[in-house]
Amino acid sequence: MALIVQASGFESDGRWYLSLLVGTNNVDALETKNWVAPEFDVDLDFSYGALVGGTFGRSFGESYRLEAELGYRANEASSLGDGNPNLYGDVNMDGDLKVFNSGLNGYYDPQFEFWVEPYIGGGFGIARFAAEVYQQGSGDVRTWEENDTAGYMQGMAGLSRSLGTNNAITLEYRYFRSIGLDASSRYDWGVSPSNDSEYASHSVIIGLRAAF
Repeated sequence: MALIVQASGFESDGRWYLSLLVGTNNVDALETKNWVAPEFDVDLDFSYGALVGGTFGRSFGESYRLEAELGYRANEASSLGDGNPNLYGDVNMDGDLKVFNSGLNGYYDPQFEFWVEPYIGGGFGIARFAAEVYQQGSGDVRTWEENDTAGYMQGMAGLSRSLGTNNAITLEYRYFRSIGLDASSRYDWGVSPSNDSEYASHSVIIGLRAAF
């Protein structure tokens, strides 16, 4: 998401719009805490990845917008660090993490007469987190898995530039964080313990919006 605002020329008052989003996604270390055996806490690191998404929304007056969003994020695993360095220490990992999200966003667009217009927003919804990674060269012996559906919240801030009365281009920063992510994961053990996980990411997004 992330479009909008009306820079000179763009007419948004009371109009419906569609937007397309493409960007980069940087995951903070995915933290997994094992409450039964804290010595098995792990932090999973990922390389920079991609984000794509789309929104359908409506403006209310000149400064407010509400939209529904669908999004997808993907990152490749790079390393895993155990909570207890005496067990394994940091190891290089292969595999990926995928996040599918759907939710609602709200925006506020201050009416400044600049060649670009700033905006801020926030959102919440439900996301599906799917990760399957393994130590390089180990096959599936030392595997870390996570598959769960949880809530999320996000905050956005960006700039919009009008491309006429019906279109706008945007540049946006977005912070995305999971809520209540309970995962089943295993790492070198036959039984999968129950864990609490935390996912957070930072994204830079370019968006294109068309109003009708």
